[in-house]
Amino acid sequence: TPFVGHGAFTNSVLEAMDDEFERVDRDRNTQLPIAELLSYVTQRVPQTVALAKPVLGDDAVQTPQGFIPQRSTLMPVAGSIRSPRPCSA
Repeated sequence: TPFVGHGAFTNSVLEAMDDEFERVDRDRNTQLPIAELLSYVTQRVPQTVALAKPVLGDDAVQTPQGFIPQRSTLMPVAGSIRSPRPCSA
């Protein structure tokens, strides 16, 4: 669900912290560290821009780049109040 009034990057971050949280939270610990957020955003932004090409034009491209300091990969940027789901083996 697009968040109206935002660009592709902001929309992707908002999705990750809302509707897509459980999918983005790969380890199911109810926290969203920078590494998981960046992984989602770098995949989602180009998809969002591709869907908007009829409006933006065929040459529209966005390729997010991320820099995560070495000790910050597990730093949570968001969390969920939902109970963690057990991982299936």
